[in-house]
Amino acid sequence: MPLETFALSNGLRVVLQEDHGAPTVAITVVYLAGRQQDPPGAPGMTAIVARLLEHASTRHVARGQRASILGAVGAPTWQVVFPGELDRTLVTQAVPREALELALWFESDRMGFLLDGVTQGAVEAEHAALLEVARDPKKRKVDDELMEALFGAGHPYGPRSLSEMPPREAEVRAHVQRHYQPANAFLVLSGDFVAAEARALVKRYFETLPSGPRPPQRAPMMPGPRKQSAPLRIAAGIEAPVVVVSWPTPEFLADDDVVCDVMASVLEARLGKRLKGTPKVLLRVGAQQRSNQLASAFSVYAAVAPGRSVEEAQRVLEEEVERMKASEATEAEMRQARFDLLRHTADRAEDVHGRAVQIASFVAQNGRADFLEHYLASYQAMAPAALRRVAQQYLTAERRLVAVLEPTAGAAPGPDLNEGFVAMARGEVAGRRDAAGAGA
Repeated sequence: MPLETFALSNGLRVVLQEDHGAPTVAITVVYLAGRQQDPPGAPGMTAIVARLLEHASTRHVARGQRASILGAVGAPTWQVVFPGELDRTLVTQAVPREALELALWFESDRMGFLLDGVTQGAVEAEHAALLEVARDPKKRKVDDELMEALFGAGHPYGPRSLSEMPPREAEVRAHVQRHYQPANAFLVLSGDFVAAEARALVKRYFETLPSGPRPPQRAPMMPGPRKQSAPLRIAAGIEAPVVVVSWPTPEFLADDDVVCDVMASVLEARLGKRLKGTPKVLLRVGAQQRSNQLASAFSVYAAVAPGRSVEEAQRVLEEEVERMKASEATEAEMRQARFDLLRHTADRAEDVHGRAVQIASFVAQNGRADFLEHYLASYQAMAPAALRRVAQQYLTAERRLVAVLEPTAGAAPGPDLNEGFVAMARGEVAGRRDAAGAGA
């Protein structure tokens, strides 16, 4: 389906994809603001703003009013995707085509008048809500803890703790004006509209919004080598110990990021075959490339079978990684991996909402709304030698993090380590490839 891209005079970049397959329009706004944009000494600033964005109260629309009005026209509430987001904030919604103008007005109001609701009282309330989550071990995000440990202090993805004291209203307002404004955002529409009419609506409701200079984006950055004498141990609400081995890898949409997607698929399939081994060492296995703007994280993991040790499970994981370095994947393995990844990518674009979010992820990373064709071609053209080269280059001992998730009552659930392509492509619950499934 054809794409139209243009920019408004205030810097807002817009993508339109007309599709009359269903009477629905997906609207996605992506602000180039995530945890990495937190000001020095103010961790959690962007999370506070994202909560203010979600519950935006302006001179035109009171808090909670958007939901009731949109519900009355048959549209679900807006979804603001931020928690755990390192790089950006997404505001996304699918509405009946008749409600497109209303939804665009709502979102232009949120973008242009968010500061109306930024008061010291509102800042303190949202900070208190975040602090309550941070103090509750059941709500702790174990996967965030793994990411922070992998990238380490000094990296934008590294460890950070929410301050006990809320930021000042003036600091939050400055953060909003810098990052949550038209020049630092993309607007993507996908669905049942006439492009010329949608273009006119976008200009009517967004072009008059005040804007500022576009903040510079960080260049990709990998963490340096690490020194780890013993596995990192993390309490988690799980039934069996889980060994996770991770490495930093190239950023989203880099050539080698795509290779890591395929490598994860091949490694997970190989680990699945090890589930049938005797004696039984592993309960569940998985592999994933978690792609981000500055750098990504490649992980393999295994849940430990009763009576076996975490050292045995770690040894199995590392054996398969070394095998990937030592020899090329077979053509059959490559064919299955390509199929899984292409199917997942196609599934994501099956409806207008998934397509809008997919387009937003491309434009936010490299500015190319039409990148999907190149992305799919990269999978199709990949040679087995690429997997071996990337494994040798990035899956090295000096960059490796080994973590053990230990079953602990009252702790946060274990991470969804397969939120990426592999398990989703196969329709599996995150990494729950058990012995029966592996043999199917």
